[in-house]
Amino acid sequence: FRQVTGEVPGSPVFLMKLVPNARHLEVQIIGDAHGAAIALYGRDCSVQRRHQKIMEEGPTVAAADDVWEEMERAAVRLVKEVGYVGAGTVEYLFQDGKYYFLELNPRLQVEHPVTEEITGVNLPATQLQIAMGIPLHRIPEIRKLYNRVPFGSDAINFDTDKRLPPKGHVIAVRITGENPDEGFKPTSGDIHELTFRSTPNVWGYFSVGPRGGLHEYADSQFGHIFARGGNREEARKAMVLGLKEISIRGDIRTPVEYVIHLLETEDYRKNRIHTGWLDGLIANRIATSKPEIMVAVLCGVLYKAHQICAASLEEYTKQLSWGQVPSPTLLRTNLSVELIYLNVKYCFIASRAGPTHYSLSLSKEKTPESDGVVVEAQVRTMSDGGLLVLLDGKMHVTYGKEDVTGLRLTVDSKTCVFSRDYDPTALRSTTPGKLVRYLVPDLAHVDKGTPYAEIEVMKMYMPLLAPEAGRITQLMQEGSSMVSGDMIASLELDDPSRITRPVVYSGSLPHLKPATVVGDKPHQKLRNSILNIHRILLGYDNQRVRETVDEFFEQAIHPRLPALEFNDSLSVLGGRIPKPIYDGIKGEVAKYEAILATNPVTASFAPYAAEISSLLSRSIEALPHADRKGVSNACSPLRELADQYCDGVQGRLVTLVTSFLEEFLGVEKLFQGKSMQAAVRDLKEQFKDEPSKVVAATLSHHTQSKKKTLVLAILEKVEAQGSVDQYISILNEMSIISGRNIEVSLKAKHMLIRYQLPSYKQRAVAVEASLSAILAVDESSEGPSSSSSRGFSFLDGDLDGSSSNQDRARLIHAMVDQTADLFDVLLGLFSSKNLRLRALAAEIFVRRAYRTYNIDSLHAEAQPPKHLHVEWLFSTQSRNTATGSLGGMVRTDSQDGLALLEERERSRLRFGMLLFFETNEDLEENFADAMNHYRKARLGHASSLN
Repeated sequence: FRQVTGEVPGSPVFLMKLVPNARHLEVQIIGDAHGAAIALYGRDCSVQRRHQKIMEEGPTVAAADDVWEEMERAAVRLVKEVGYVGAGTVEYLFQDGKYYFLELNPRLQVEHPVTEEITGVNLPATQLQIAMGIPLHRIPEIRKLYNRVPFGSDAINFDTDKRLPPKGHVIAVRITGENPDEGFKPTSGDIHELTFRSTPNVWGYFSVGPRGGLHEYADSQFGHIFARGGNREEARKAMVLGLKEISIRGDIRTPVEYVIHLLETEDYRKNRIHTGWLDGLIANRIATSKPEIMVAVLCGVLYKAHQICAASLEEYTKQLSWGQVPSPTLLRTNLSVELIYLNVKYCFIASRAGPTHYSLSLSKEKTPESDGVVVEAQVRTMSDGGLLVLLDGKMHVTYGKEDVTGLRLTVDSKTCVFSRDYDPTALRSTTPGKLVRYLVPDLAHVDKGTPYAEIEVMKMYMPLLAPEAGRITQLMQEGSSMVSGDMIASLELDDPSRITRPVVYSGSLPHLKPATVVGDKPHQKLRNSILNIHRILLGYDNQRVRETVDEFFEQAIHPRLPALEFNDSLSVLGGRIPKPIYDGIKGEVAKYEAILATNPVTASFAPYAAEISSLLSRSIEALPHADRKGVSNACSPLRELADQYCDGVQGRLVTLVTSFLEEFLGVEKLFQGKSMQAAVRDLKEQFKDEPSKVVAATLSHHTQSKKKTLVLAILEKVEAQGSVDQYISILNEMSIISGRNIEVSLKAKHMLIRYQLPSYKQRAVAVEASLSAILAVDESSEGPSSSSSRGFSFLDGDLDGSSSNQDRARLIHAMVDQTADLFDVLLGLFSSKNLRLRALAAEIFVRRAYRTYNIDSLHAEAQPPKHLHVEWLFSTQSRNTATGSLGGMVRTDSQDGLALLEERERSRLRFGMLLFFETNEDLEENFADAMNHYRKARLGHASSLN
């Protein structure tokens, strides 16, 4: 009522009979100054919200033809009786075949193009001609409508003469700044983008453009779209296609998506609409089409993470330009992102895996049930501020806008809203406007859903409802202007425990395709792993560092790699290089593949790479001088490949690994011996005009960087391959770095030291020679006829026995006490076909492992085909003090009771056993027998152990 009386202050207010859920039909009329009047068909404006039109169409098809003609005649009579001159609209409510007069609107309606399109009459031009005093029957477009010569002067009997039928069907949609998710609540603010392309069947106009906006005191409508077709269905389809081509971004919301949904409903298709139809849908919260939930959530997380990273980088660069040393935390690559969507809270860890790559996983801390699935995505920023999100092999166009209510995200032209944490105690304004009045007293108690205030937004009065029950405290004065986020009042809740909180997502992420398409061929996998390694060296995050290194080394030594890379390059350059060069390189690659097929072990690509390099030089030299530069440039990728493989596949691997380590050192040397602040200041001085290089170096050196893990994994692979000798120079450089990279330095030093020690092969030869000497002693004592395979027993205390026993003990102790590492060599002999050698290797293995203990007796046994076990008795008393003497002097010092107990404990015998199985299957098959054997053996030594 307040809204109605405020429209025209002082005007009388008329009460009329309510006709609920009727059709709103209107007749377009024109009257001239000579007493003539005509009807130009009509329009159906039944799709309304809050009794305000949102869609129009014409001609009307709701009323029967005879009823509609009667409505037109009644409208013409009204115009004539009141002497109306000009264009106007007579509006009716239509229900159950009956019509009720509503009003005569004495002006052109904004939807008048609907009538113009179906009649061919230009209404503004006709108004001007009527204002000039021209009678209706002399206006050319009116004459054409009545099938007369346009510029004739003969009279027309408008009551009896027939008009031409309507030209097809037209549908109009109003584009307004309203939020359909909140009951078409008006919104205001800036418009950042407005794109619409007219077609022959769809056209429109807008009152604002890009970089414009709507203020809170304006009418919410700022555009109108029209679509035509041969019939209503064709017009409907054209409108749907036209609306899908509209792009409007900014602070405002529009109902474009919602209207598309309305046009595709069964009720609209079947023309079962009325003035209460849309309000009913709004009341029932009929939602528009939304993106798939997980797609919306992942796009929301990526948008938030990308915005945070971009803002942090901008802040870091800004502080550098101000002469400050920014905090390294601004360059963090791991972010915690939380979003609430449809009352479900999603807690993510977003890791920046590259300039445009992200890895998403659920937070283990807040989602402990998650199964660790990682989703990879790629994000690129468009020139208009939107994001292109590559997810699961599909591209999604994404725009976002954050306001007081949360994040509004548009994914592929479908809007979804991520809300903030629900706080019903703060009653805030969600849109600019004016607080008209409070509907309850200050400190009054309100129930949930009770209107507590009334606001004016874009000429509309709207109530504000209490979200929960409680006592309200007014904070804003009536009549105050407000902006989004202003506190209007606070609410002291009756029962805070009843507040519905978002539920934390407890499911798992889907297994999606990777962001980067990687082929299954070795050169494609290698290219991807090299790219990932470079990203890690740049300081970006990677959850699979060791897997990346493993993949790199596996593919980098693939024998077919050179052929695949050359064939790949030739497929691209085939049409740009001379045919003799193409055929020559193809031939060399084919020769290599032929050799590889017959003798893959010794095949090397080095001679073929040299021949390709020579072929390129000869062929380019033979060309005319004018052509050499162009062909040389085209062949440069081939020449680079040939140079990389000049030392074969292994040489290419060494070159790549060295380049990785040099890239690592190149950054870390900038920070050696300096604090972060001092290093950044030096970098600023060094790169005065290139702040991006300062940012890049700092990001690479960041504490979250996985570079150290990467380099350690690479060094371990180099060591495992036994190719340390090819990296001596770079390892020497790495061995002197310090600070947070001390582990890398120690690893490099360790590798250099081990490189100077005997190799495995050298140590194996020495061990076998020593073992053979011991076996020779055994054979001399047993005699040449002995062929026992059951090994031997030997007591540590038997040092004063025969000379052969003493020789054996001396040789064994020499092996046990040497500093060289023997365990790996001895383990390799556990599978020897020589049973005596196998048993002896096992004995030395045990004695070396227990060299700080006193072994009282030991028995090693090897039997065909694979049996090997050792059992021994030992005490914790040191071997050097087992005899109780020290330097020839007898100990005479007294011992108290506790010391005596300790000495007895050290001298108490214990039992040990070693069994060797070559495979897990052998272990599983013989485990029970092994345990039984252990129990029996232990019982056999029970008297000694007690």
